[in-house]
Amino acid sequence: MPSFTTIIEDTAPIIEYSTNWTAGTSEDDRYTDKYSQSSYMVTSTDGASLSFSFYGNAIRLYGSKRPNHGNYRVELDGYVYPESSGDASDPGNFQVSLFSASALEDGEHTIILTNRGSSDLDVDFISWDTTVGDGDDNLILKTFKDNDPSFIYSPSSSWSNTPPKSGLFMGDGIAIYGPVGPDGGPYSVQMDGRNSKTLTTNKDFYHPQMMLYYANHLGAGSHVVKLTSLASSSSSSQVLAIDYAVVYTTGVMESL
Repeated sequence: MPSFTTIIEDTAPIIEYSTNWTAGTSEDDRYTDKYSQSSYMVTSTDGASLSFSFYGNAIRLYGSKRPNHGNYRVELDGYVYPESSGDASDPGNFQVSLFSASALEDGEHTIILTNRGSSDLDVDFISWDTTVGDGDDNLILKTFKDNDPSFIYSPSSSWSNTPPKSGLFMGDGIAIYGPVGPDGGPYSVQMDGRNSKTLTTNKDFYHPQMMLYYANHLGAGSHVVKLTSLASSSSSSQVLAIDYAVVYTTGVMESL
């Protein structure tokens, strides 16, 4: 079956951080430009963690190893790995693997990264491998801009640049992208009417084209994904913006 690798930056809303994580800045760190897109999330709080759920068969976490970094722990699907050290001689090593696991069962997985102690731990980006469809077939990627008729915007008066609307997508997976930043706000995501999940585009700094939602192995046929802004009615500064969506399908699914 077709397989591919997906990479998301540290600011992607689908990475869920506990409290006490902050965005690295060039004002505080002269090596910020060593990170992917000059961006990273960092904590020095014992027990601070991040959680990421994905459908796939391999996962990799990337960050830096530096003199002010200490131990961290990784938990994958309930299994706790021995602690690892993030320490390295000055100036450190950047965009290096903090953890990787391959040959996983193709399915849903959850990984948790936890700081162990009061030294720094940072995260730069995450990548994972996944599959689409069944059997020996070709992967097809379809990109839909925000003004494509596949998007429904409701109520239309609450969205600017509202396009025509219809509502469905056909494919085995979908990724939706948009900006994050200080003006971002909370939103919920619901796929095919199932239980919704709450995320947020509120981040310390503006970053365009971040992955706002991802789902895979939905099965052949039509699907509907719904993103709902949960911004306070008293706040006009909390924004949910959509840039584009990528639908993953195969030649066999296209023929059904």
